[in-house]
Amino acid sequence: MLDDNGQSVMIDIEGVMFFDVEWEHAFTKMRLGDAYGELGINVELDPARMHFYELAQSLSLIEGPLRILQTDFPDKPFMRMLVSIHTDKVLRLTRAC
Repeated sequence: MLDDNGQSVMIDIEGVMFFDVEWEHAFTKMRLGDAYGELGINVELDPARMHFYELAQSLSLIEGPLRILQTDFPDKPFMRMLVSIHTDKVLRLTRAC
C-alpha cells in the first residue's frame, strides 16, 4: 500500500517478525532457485548462517507437508513432492557439515 506521495506504508503489523538477513536470503534463494543469482545482490552473508537457515527452512517444508498428508488435503502428490525435494536437500546439507 502506498500513501499519497508514493511511499510505502505499513497497514497491518500483526505477526510481523524480525529475521536475520541470512534468513531472508535463504528463503529468497529457496523460492527463486537458479534465478536468485540473477538478482545481483551485493551483501555480505555469513555462509554458516545461510547453511543453517537453509537447513531449518527445508526441515519445516518436510514437517508441514507430512502433517498435512494425515488430513484429507486433496493434492497429496504435491505434498509428497515437497517432502521428497526437501528431504533430498536436507540430506545434501547435512553431508556438507
